[in-house]
Amino acid sequence: MTTDDGKSTGREPIEPSAEVEKNSGREADQLVIPTDKRRMSLMERIVYVKTWSKTYRSFILWLPDWITPNAVTFFRAALIAPIFWALRTESYWWALGFFAFATALDSVDGAVAHVKRMNSTSGAFYDPLADKVLICGALFAVIDKVPPWMVALTWGTLTVAVGITVTRLWKMAMKRRQGQATHVSVIAAKPVGKMKMIFDVAAVSLIVIGLGLALDLVVMAGGGLMTIAFGFACMSFFSQLAE
Repeated sequence: MTTDDGKSTGREPIEPSAEVEKNSGREADQLVIPTDKRRMSLMERIVYVKTWSKTYRSFILWLPDWITPNAVTFFRAALIAPIFWALRTESYWWALGFFAFATALDSVDGAVAHVKRMNSTSGAFYDPLADKVLICGALFAVIDKVPPWMVALTWGTLTVAVGITVTRLWKMAMKRRQGQATHVSVIAAKPVGKMKMIFDVAAVSLIVIGLGLALDLVVMAGGGLMTIAFGFACMSFFSQLAE
């Protein structure tokens, strides 16, 4: 290899290998892996564990090919049937078990999509929709067992959930009319929406536990978390409108 003035450097240029080029192209549309874990936000840590943890990746790759992200999402949403039944029959511990299982599956569909490179617009739409089905379904199953102000919050949660879903559908329809593909990031849940889901899950869990133990204070604590979740839901709705 020579410099501009014709002198030899004694080194030959290093050509990028095919594997490096292949990986570079693959990394272009993947999440950026933070190099300093101490600077990760809560959401980045969750994504890191779900996507880049070697143990979790090995588990996801071990799953059979017929377990697709959307299949997991639909199954998760369908679990509202036994949850609703258990809550209406006051089998609160069964309801809590089903709800915990459904919540755990929320980390599986996204991980399958990331690890097996099966990200899709439909998956980005169905995943948060399944969350709303579970949360709203569980809240309405106990709507006659909570104070009036929590009933109002339940209806408010449903209203905002419908608003967010309609907004996503409207975005997809507009892109289709313009002859453009809808990018996953346009309709995917925003970080504030993920925070909302965390508080929703905690709220429903506390409400169910409180009902199971017949402790009104625990139910009220769940209602407090519902209030916080409702605030995040409103922020999520406006973030969808603004984008």
